[in-house]
Amino acid sequence: MPESIRETALLDRHPGLRERVAGLDEFIAWRAGMPQVEIDGELFHVLGGDQLKDRDQLMVAWINQYRPQLLKGDAEHGSELE
Repeated sequence: MPESIRETALLDRHPGLRERVAGLDEFIAWRAGMPQVEIDGELFHVLGGDQLKDRDQLMVAWINQYRPQLLKGDAEHGSELE
């Protein structure tokens, strides 16, 4: 399975997570510091100097690095985003 499909499926299993993370100042600032490139009409961010990531891939990379508990579905941590 291509990486982008895995990230999309992962976020799909957590309803509302995309919107919640997309609104976080920390995520916005992190994403804003990355170069962007458009290929065939699709926008990618350059991560780590040589990795092209689409929106879902970038979001999962940020979650894994800074808030991995968000993907565990742990209700105890759900309030961290509010």
